[in-house]
Amino acid sequence: MKVETPKLEELQDVYQFLDTHSRQQQQWSVLEEYPLAFDHKNSKNIRIIKEDDKIVSHAVLRTALVKTPYAIFNVGMIGSVVTEPSYRRKGLSSILIEDCLKQAEALKCDFVILWTDLFDFYRKFGFELAGSEVSLILQNTFTPQSLRSDLKIIEGSQIDPQALLRLYNLHSVASVRTVNDIKKFLHVPNSRVYTAWNQNNQMEGYAIEGKGVDLQGYIHEWGGNTSALMNLFSHIQKTQDKEIIVITPPHSKNVIRQSLAAGAKKFEGILGMVKILDLKSMTKKVQRTARKMGIKDFAIDVHGDSLYFGTSEDVYKTDSPADMVHLLFGPQKPSQIHQFSETTAKQLNKVLPMPMWVWGWDSI
Repeated sequence: MKVETPKLEELQDVYQFLDTHSRQQQQWSVLEEYPLAFDHKNSKNIRIIKEDDKIVSHAVLRTALVKTPYAIFNVGMIGSVVTEPSYRRKGLSSILIEDCLKQAEALKCDFVILWTDLFDFYRKFGFELAGSEVSLILQNTFTPQSLRSDLKIIEGSQIDPQALLRLYNLHSVASVRTVNDIKKFLHVPNSRVYTAWNQNNQMEGYAIEGKGVDLQGYIHEWGGNTSALMNLFSHIQKTQDKEIIVITPPHSKNVIRQSLAAGAKKFEGILGMVKILDLKSMTKKVQRTARKMGIKDFAIDVHGDSLYFGTSEDVYKTDSPADMVHLLFGPQKPSQIHQFSETTAKQLNKVLPMPMWVWGWDSI
């Protein structure tokens, strides 16, 4: 059995395979739920294995440019790893994952991320749990101190995608999106779109709850000013009358602080499983950022398969890919990973881990 890239005329067969084996009893197709990953423009990154002209296993890679205060990173995302039940335990998923990683390298991705609970399986390919995610749990006791009376909240996807994109682009860490991307996301099944408008008919905030089969009861996309977001979070919790979880990056400190003050409960988790593909590229971006931050006595570099980091007088080395992922992405600070000298720990903690985030509509 060999790995193939489906021809354009075979894409309907791909959708049918995934709908049958991963979207049973749903009224929509995987194409509607993940419109960018399964768009014909991304068909070159879809991987299948066939037997007797029938698809028996599948995986997809999607790339995105993620802007951060450090740099722009080319990120690969792998998802929809599905094998027909009668063909499981034959190593087909492993073959597809390896092929997706080769494709991500060919596309010059800095790193690859995926979301799974099969941790041991993906560790065999060099993935490690990394990054940080904060969940804010909103219950009936969630009461922001001062809700704005000048805002009108509307539920519905019939909104100007340009207005939503304008607020989305205010995020310090986010993938690069177009208006057309937003148009497609607005029509993802089971996505409930809430927007807050001021008296001048300007959108001041948005919040998206739900996404297809996944993320029901989760606000996984939001943007705008914090006061508008507090109105939106409160409205969604009250109108749905159930526990709502807001997923947020840890660097969104104002949203976290005001949500906690309003009675939200906080849970800290992991962003996903990460595998670094181009360590040299990433360390160069981190080094440039340290200089921009005015931190002169900071060093990080790659020699062979080893990562060297520290200060001019205190250099450390690791050959462990897991340590490299945790050093760059966290969730721990460098001083929590290794017992550095006080001076080195102070310098490393200023720069690392990098702020990294993938919003819910982008996840596959």
